[in-house]
Amino acid sequence: MSRRIKFILLSIFLLLLAIPAWHVGSNWNPPNPLRFRLVSRENVREIDGRVMERVEVEVLNTSTSPRYIQATMLKRVHESYDPFLTVFDSGTVIPAGGTLRGGASLPLAQGDSTEPAPLEIACYQASIARHRLLPWYLWLWTRLPEFLKLHLWVPDIYVVSKMPLESSF
Repeated sequence: MSRRIKFILLSIFLLLLAIPAWHVGSNWNPPNPLRFRLVSRENVREIDGRVMERVEVEVLNTSTSPRYIQATMLKRVHESYDPFLTVFDSGTVIPAGGTLRGGASLPLAQGDSTEPAPLEIACYQASIARHRLLPWYLWLWTRLPEFLKLHLWVPDIYVVSKMPLESSF
């Protein structure tokens, strides 16, 4: 085989290898891939002797790859202590460009105001490629000798995002 044919075959192989590498790299950690929107807020329902409000949230995935949600927590912005409430189940996958709805029941705000207190959401999420890296990485980590573990970088698999809820009404 001539050198020119070897070079052409190597170029085609590298090009075909670069396409999935580019796709994974561009979707590894896009900036702000999820948008959370407050869909509805229903007041005054009594659960276990406490007055609660039901909050419904919609999440939109703006990236070109599915996102894996490890945890989402909802809380009031101005209250010093408010228990974090899970909006979506752990392990939820939002398809690329897709939306998903979830909700939680919050205790009513402590203030005297009749206006509903603003809410913020914290989300631990990752691309599917990042999420699939975690078990492989932990498998590798347990099998390495101690002197190599000292030099090995520990990646942050899940990205933490905190943002106020956008209101739809």
